[in-house]
Amino acid sequence: MILKIFNGRNDALQYLIISLYFILVYLVPVTIAESIGFNPLYDILISLINGNEILIRLVFITITLSPIILTYFFLEHLGVIDRNNKLFVFIAPLFIFSKQAAWVISPPLVSLLFFIIATSFIFRTTEDDKSIAKLFSATLLFSLASLFYSVGIYSVVILIVALGIFKQINVRDVLAIIVSFTIPYVYLFSYFYLTDSFYENWNIFTNQFSNIGLQLYLYKYSFETVFEIVLIIVSVFVVANVLLNQRNSLIQVRKYISFIFWSLIGSFLLLFVSGNNIEYHFIIILFLVSIFFSIYIGSIKKLWFFEAIILFFLLHSIYLIWSFI
Repeated sequence: MILKIFNGRNDALQYLIISLYFILVYLVPVTIAESIGFNPLYDILISLINGNEILIRLVFITITLSPIILTYFFLEHLGVIDRNNKLFVFIAPLFIFSKQAAWVISPPLVSLLFFIIATSFIFRTTEDDKSIAKLFSATLLFSLASLFYSVGIYSVVILIVALGIFKQINVRDVLAIIVSFTIPYVYLFSYFYLTDSFYENWNIFTNQFSNIGLQLYLYKYSFETVFEIVLIIVSVFVVANVLLNQRNSLIQVRKYISFIFWSLIGSFLLLFVSGNNIEYHFIIILFLVSIFFSIYIGSIKKLWFFEAIILFFLLHSIYLIWSFI
């Protein structure tokens, strides 16, 4: 019933349900995660808002709501989802707020907005040589995102993957991407040099590359464990089905989905270098998974199984919210 509402033309009811859900979500107190690693722009952000409850709430609403709205419009405009398919604006927050870490302003959550805007530039990249400027714009945004969340520095690999998907890879373009990615770092470390803090920050910056490992967290409650197991199993099924049924899609749409898939794989691999940010990093993974759910559910006719799954996810979110309030 819920999924049919969001895959139809009943706009008023759709927006009412979404509004009520967000109101419920934003009743939960918001905290700020400690900056761990080399996150200079995140350090500046939390120094500006820390202690000001109004600013904390405004920043939190912006960094959670903006990526969802922007991604929905991008997916609809590019034809990845049908115009009447508003499942993403319901499923994305449902997935994001399935983690307690979602109510924390953290480096991964802040960087997500920059990644989404950067991806919009990537999706407008074509074989035309002039469009390489869009890829360079995306590179700069990815670089800025990495200054909010240090793990994002590895996203330069995703940019090279994007080059292979939307254009033909050549050495010149790869070098241009790498140079473009380093520009914000050149300015930043020039500032550190002028302020006599170069070596201190350089050590923090280089130490992140030796912080490799995977920290797993066990849940205290069986409900949480069951939710994680169901989420993993259903997500693998959904992602696999979307990838296997791409042949009926337009070539350009297949490219978009391929890039989202490789971004998802890259996000999983980044868990090994996310360190103490691992719980917050899962939000990026869940955000990408929600795109595949929206594509798949919008294309199937028999929804009763996924109605039950989504209802289970909704009950889980309400359970978390209730435990916070």
